[in-house]
Amino acid sequence: MARKAIIFDLYGVIRPTLSGSNDHQLLQYTAELRSSYKIGLLSNIGTDTLAAYLKDKQFADCFDVTIASGSTGFTKPHPEAYLLAAHQLGVEPADCLMVDDSADCCEGAREVGMQAHLYTTLAELKKSLREQYA
Repeated sequence: MARKAIIFDLYGVIRPTLSGSNDHQLLQYTAELRSSYKIGLLSNIGTDTLAAYLKDKQFADCFDVTIASGSTGFTKPHPEAYLLAAHQLGVEPADCLMVDDSADCCEGAREVGMQAHLYTTLAELKKSLREQYA
């Protein structure tokens, strides 16, 4: 079944892209995915920190929904963090793929019925999407 939404973590996945220490093409790829998927950002940060990132229009335009779970009362891997992301994206958890660099957070997503991809590289993410989620 095709995923209806992909949710990315900030610090282990997207943030290294912004600092240049990871796959610099990930944000571009995320923007491309928006033509086929709803794209969310779910991170265990506070609202002020996320707002600072969202000042960058190129960054902000990559996401349909951004959630600073640190200000919601439920941080990953708590089930409510994932359920909130799915709800705000307007999809069921079973229609989501969580992309995170933390095995615990991937497991938390799976516990609410999401698929999960343990992020290592952009190439591996693309391969996983082609093979399992297309």
